[in-house]
Amino acid sequence: MSKKYFVCQGAICQCNFGNTPDKLLVKTQKSVYLNDGEGLYKLAATTKELGQTF
Repeated sequence: MSKKYFVCQGAICQCNFGNTPDKLLVKTQKSVYLNDGEGLYKLAATTKELGQTF
């Protein structure tokens, strides 16, 4: 069974084909939020964010 992770806006991501990381920006939804360690609300990423340029 594969592991599942929750990813939120602002996560540091890096493409397998590059070497420059960037912050994830959620553009596909505005209704589902996750809390970070500081209690701030951040948008939850969906599979629709995959493949979009940063």
